[in-house]
Amino acid sequence: MHYNWHRYYDPDIGRYLTPDPIGLAGGINPFVYVLNDPVNLVDPEGLLVLGFGGGASGGFGVAGDGTVAVISSGHDVGVMSTMGGSFGPQIAASAGPSVVVAPFANSVNNLSGGTIDLQLRLGFQATISFPTNGDLSGLVFTFDITPGWNIGAGLGASVTGIKDLFSNKEETPCP
Repeated sequence: MHYNWHRYYDPDIGRYLTPDPIGLAGGINPFVYVLNDPVNLVDPEGLLVLGFGGGASGGFGVAGDGTVAVISSGHDVGVMSTMGGSFGPQIAASAGPSVVVAPFANSVNNLSGGTIDLQLRLGFQATISFPTNGDLSGLVFTFDITPGWNIGAGLGASVTGIKDLFSNKEETPCP
């Protein structure tokens, strides 16, 4: 059995024995570790940023899109709102849920700011967002779950804002 500052983990059964301290904001199963795939994924610090939300896109040649997602990382939980646009040979019309993954972020606040986006649209839309400040901790992958009229590829830019709902702030004990 292992203790990683927040909860106890049993490697023999491949799951936590105590629930995630952020409750259901970390997912529907508060005992899960790395999306229930410890053979292929690791998160030793408990810092993987994962979010679920919804968005919409539309356009022909030039497309506009936006996403709103609830995201969590360790004890940080936030609401992410992204607005952007792209251009290229594409047809886009979709609305529905999305999955947001930021594998290098150590806080939800790393995701705020401008990005350059590469989009691939083959029924589903996948976007890789590179932060304009060069800090790869803000690298984000967004995948639309619901298919739409999406075909083509685009290059674009977006701006992301974060509202930190709960913060992992250290408290100073009284003397």
